Amino acid sequence: MKWLLIGLIRCYQRWISPYKGFSCAHAVYHQGRSCSAEAIYLLEQYGMVVGYQRLVQRFQACRRAYQQLITEDPEQNDQRRRRRRRDKDSNKFCDSCDCLDIVDCKPELPCDISPCDIGPCH
Repeated sequence: MKWLLIGLIRCYQRWISPYKGFSCAHAVYHQGRSCSAEAIYLLEQYGMVVGYQRLVQRFQACRRAYQQLITEDPEQNDQRRRRRRRDKDSNKFCDSCDCLDIVDCKPELPCDISPCDIGPCH
């Protein structure tokens, strides 16, 4: 069951997250893993019961990070918030990732992994 959930989260990361137009508030505010990447980590490390309990705490922290982001100075908020935009010429999704030296990046990936390492590039 745990591996089914991890598979579903990976499908979300690959097929839904790039199209939704915004990043995880916790990852943007704290410069860490997204909630979906954290969910996979928690499921792998702690199993379903303890992992679920910790994931609920993470979602609460993500909500607090979102509240903090929207109450910050608008100029600083615009700089921190990473919006994906459709690149009309190459049909790729671009994101201004500070941690990766590539144009086609996925912010939910750890900073030491290229999106091409986990599958074909778009």
